[in-house]
Amino acid sequence: MGTDSPFLLAAVSLLSALHMGEPKMSAYLFSSGSSGYLPSTFLTPPYHSGSVSGYLARRVGWSRMAHKVLPPSVTGPPQFERTFRAHQNCVECYPVFLVTLWTCGMFFSELTAAAVGLVYIIARQIYFNGYVKSTKKRLPGFYLTLAVFVTLSLLGLIGILRGILHKYLHIHL
Repeated sequence: MGTDSPFLLAAVSLLSALHMGEPKMSAYLFSSGSSGYLPSTFLTPPYHSGSVSGYLARRVGWSRMAHKVLPPSVTGPPQFERTFRAHQNCVECYPVFLVTLWTCGMFFSELTAAAVGLVYIIARQIYFNGYVKSTKKRLPGFYLTLAVFVTLSLLGLIGILRGILHKYLHIHL
């Protein structure tokens, strides 16, 4: 895969996310009856971000072969260590991403969550590629990832507050 592959993956994800027709999760959550299923638009970004994680893991494998670092060793030449650490950082951020993505999607908007999820995929790729080159080049991807987390968290919080106001105080915003 070339360096443009994350953008192709993001485009495919966006087209998948635009498949609308399922009801919003927040309508189920704040109503008396829940159907207990997740719409396909809600699962698209985690699926594609998981594919990107697999691709990044493969890049660690390629780096292992190129620098002749055998598993389970995690030390070696600086470029291998940066590749390995970049992948580990992406893995460590993934649970936070999923929680904020699902919170935003359930309580605010699935489409907004999917769009911001695509930005996350691109941000992690920028982060990974920058980190592999130099530790200082990871910062643009890091800041973009941080912006994604803040955006998803704030939108999720707004959606939760809106749901509480609607259900318990009968205020419709």
